[in-house]
Amino acid sequence: MRRREDGFHELESLFQAISLHDTLRFRIKRPGGGGGETPRRRLPQMGPPAGPLRSAVSADGNGGGSGKEGEDVDVDVDVDTLECTTPGVPTDGSNLVLRALAAFRAATGSTTHYHVHLAKAIPHEAGLGGGSSNAATALWAANHLAGRPLSPQALADIGAGLGSDVAFFFSPGTALCSGRGEAFTGVPRLPPTALYIVKPPVGLPTPAVFRALDLAAVSDADPDALLAALRTSLYGAPLVNDLEAPSFAIAPELADLKALLVGCGFKKVLMSGSGSSFYCLGEPAEVGGLERALRAADLTDVRVLRGMFINRRATTVEGGPAGGDWYMDGEVEPLRPLRYNPTSLVG
Repeated sequence: MRRREDGFHELESLFQAISLHDTLRFRIKRPGGGGGETPRRRLPQMGPPAGPLRSAVSADGNGGGSGKEGEDVDVDVDVDTLECTTPGVPTDGSNLVLRALAAFRAATGSTTHYHVHLAKAIPHEAGLGGGSSNAATALWAANHLAGRPLSPQALADIGAGLGSDVAFFFSPGTALCSGRGEAFTGVPRLPPTALYIVKPPVGLPTPAVFRALDLAAVSDADPDALLAALRTSLYGAPLVNDLEAPSFAIAPELADLKALLVGCGFKKVLMSGSGSSFYCLGEPAEVGGLERALRAADLTDVRVLRGMFINRRATTVEGGPAGGDWYMDGEVEPLRPLRYNPTSLVG
């Protein structure tokens, strides 16, 4: 890892899509609130997204609705609007969903604007790519509702300009990401495993973590060698995250939480991205051991989420994202009900 002239850091990281996901609902804005005469449309079943986590998405072709969601959202048809009930999630122009919709219009000349409802399941400021996956979903949804004028690769290129992880969510689900995270190369999927995501209440802004990073202390392990070791043994291979140390420096309680998780007997425990969540591979040594350990440490406000690795098949579904539906390893049927959205990720 090194610092680039543009202020970003040159990264080499393995990303994996997982099944945890947000849900986004898109409504085309129309003058007068939509009138209710345009038939309702649904996005086709495309399966879950990529990343350690996934976002599901549905869309309505009209501006109608019921209850609060249908009130006053079409007063200004020339502005995208976003609502989210999760505290702390910005709903102004800084949100990647709204930036993605604006970027799509700039690339295509579209004049359509949307009201978007975001239901969060991916924890905020967790290092799981929730905001990036939602941006990728917004690009895919806008493209579909516009008649698919852009290819999945073109959408990924737009996403790369929005945020470091956005393009990953157009990958097959397991990818080696480089640059500042915007360039990805698909690699063979990882072996299946039990997966726990553990999120403490503290959140870590990514810029703060990178500012605390000591480049002289980063690992000199060869990324290709680490990837080869993972393919040989998911549990036996060394796992490296250079952002763990600066995250622990900012929030020392995270080091204590990791020690607790390691003590529960998981096969592997590592911070995801810039944190503050951890991913734990395998099962704890004792059934219920994780819950008991958290209670004993008075950490009842720590969230524990179960998930699984997901990947797309090698073939591409016409008009859909690269690789089509998302599948668990060994499954014949795609994951349902997921209309598409690049999920979330652990890296």
